Amino acid sequence: MAKIKNLQNNDIVSFDSYVNLGRASRCSITLKDPKLSRIHCEIIRVDTDFILVDLQSQNGTKVNSESILEVLLKNGDTIEIGRSKLLFEVS
Repeated sequence: MAKIKNLQNNDIVSFDSYVNLGRASRCSITLKDPKLSRIHCEIIRVDTDFILVDLQSQNGTKVNSESILEVLLKNGDTIEIGRSKLLFEVS
């Protein structure tokens, strides 16, 4: 089980195997942020790992302040998309 915590408003979303993030209402996690693409990025579980993939977003995705296209997430990583900062936690 993994969690994404929005560091601006402390909202927490738990998920098991897949989540996508963006400003579209059909996203698993919808963020009201004009700097986000409609479907900005996704997190996919592969065995016991979680992989974050940027979906060719206009403004990019950062993990721990480094721009990424795809990265293996670790517990405590900070995800930056648009103006939003999110904390990734895995249990």
